[in-house]
Amino acid sequence: MDLFKRMKSDEEFRALEIAMCRRFPTHFINNWCMTFDPRRAPKHFPFSTYEFQDEAIQWLQDRYKKKEQGLIEKSRDMGATWIVCAWVIWAWIFEQGFIARFGSRKEDLVDDYTLDSIFGKLRYLLQRVPTIFKRTMDKRHDSHMKLLNPHNGNQIVGESMNVGFGRGGRSSVAFLDEFAHVQHSEAVWASVVENTDCLIPLSTPNGKGNQFAWLRHETKIPVLSLHWSRHPLKDKTWYENKKSTMKPWQVGQELDLSYETSKEGKVYTRFDRKWHIAKEVIKFNAAYEQWVSWDFGYAGAMAILFGQITPEGIIQIWQ
Repeated sequence: MDLFKRMKSDEEFRALEIAMCRRFPTHFINNWCMTFDPRRAPKHFPFSTYEFQDEAIQWLQDRYKKKEQGLIEKSRDMGATWIVCAWVIWAWIFEQGFIARFGSRKEDLVDDYTLDSIFGKLRYLLQRVPTIFKRTMDKRHDSHMKLLNPHNGNQIVGESMNVGFGRGGRSSVAFLDEFAHVQHSEAVWASVVENTDCLIPLSTPNGKGNQFAWLRHETKIPVLSLHWSRHPLKDKTWYENKKSTMKPWQVGQELDLSYETSKEGKVYTRFDRKWHIAKEVIKFNAAYEQWVSWDFGYAGAMAILFGQITPEGIIQIWQ
């Protein structure tokens, strides 16, 4: 409030403060943004970032300035979506020619006008930023899955992640929320990747059979890892308490960032590289009993396994 009062009364200070906010997203977010947590008291409080959140904001800024892709893997309840939304509001206010695109599994997760949705968080942040940083908005500027900045023409748009996601137009940056849990993730990625230079999927893990896991492990895409251990309010006691009420695959998905254990209904209840990954390339052996298995891929790509059984009874997959 002291800062706000000085902004109103001191023209030189106001110009300096606006210049600082324009140059440093963390300065703007820490001084002028609010956030919300129904588990806390008070429930509405200043967005004072932790060190790992400052690093995340700078990481987003680097990807945007360098016009490159990135990937955010996260434990649950690390504030990743709030961080992304706060950075987008900063860019929406201060950048020129800025268009951000958000996608999620379902349209309601993008915008159902509640704080559970992405646009609900964006509106919450925007409504609490002082008007000195923005012009008054009306219904023309705030509609379903779209926010238009009347001062500079910047836009934030959203849509559900169907196979045609992102084909509607180009964007400065695009975020794919909970991308590991999206059906047809390969088709979604192929649809949007040519329409933005800065494409950032963020998600908890969901096994290895999806585009998110492939990007994480098979490419050199820059990765931001938000593991629960980086949060200053979470420790080993917190972790053990959480584990006590969760199944192993839930622990792997929600807490541990484990791509091996984060999938429900696995053939192996416990995956162990020592026993399940061969130390050498397995080749076809005509002397062994051969078999083939097909998965026609209701929610994704078709999978075909070619295998054989050794005289010792070991099952080998050679293609």
